[in-house]
Amino acid sequence: MSDELPSGTDLWQRAEQVIVRETIGALASHGDGEVSVCNVFLVWLPGGRFGFKSRRQSAHMQNLARDASAALAIYDTRSTYESKRGVQLKGEVRPPGDVDEMHEVVSAYAARFPGSEKKLGSNEELLRPETPSTFFIFDVKTYRLVDESAEGNRTMAAMESWPPVQDIAPNA
Repeated sequence: MSDELPSGTDLWQRAEQVIVRETIGALASHGDGEVSVCNVFLVWLPGGRFGFKSRRQSAHMQNLARDASAALAIYDTRSTYESKRGVQLKGEVRPPGDVDEMHEVVSAYAARFPGSEKKLGSNEELLRPETPSTFFIFDVKTYRLVDESAEGNRTMAAMESWPPVQDIAPNA
């Protein structure tokens, strides 16, 4: 590992490369002494948010209903044992706040995962508490870049507070 950690803009730009390109992350939650991890298909949204779809009755969502704190790991799918690159994030999970935010998540998800819109209900229906499968928002609180590639100078950065020096554009 290098003694010189990237800071500010450089750190965030390197984290951004992974966040914008990758579509699957591992979401970890805890509740009642149980830890749960689930792979989720992600879309990046402005303002330090990720959108993902999940079933309300799944173990990880039941945990998050009790305690909204969660961790999210997104790793570069091109990583190897010697050359790992990814981003670790901590934050809170919540449902979209209104029809406009639900529309934002659904639109980004449909653009990122073509064909998914055929399986979705209306934004109003997706907001109803009784809808079994719907969208959620992961609000980022802290993030850490992990870049053990030669190009990344074997970086394991400390957790950084959100927001970064600059925000990134959502993925399309």
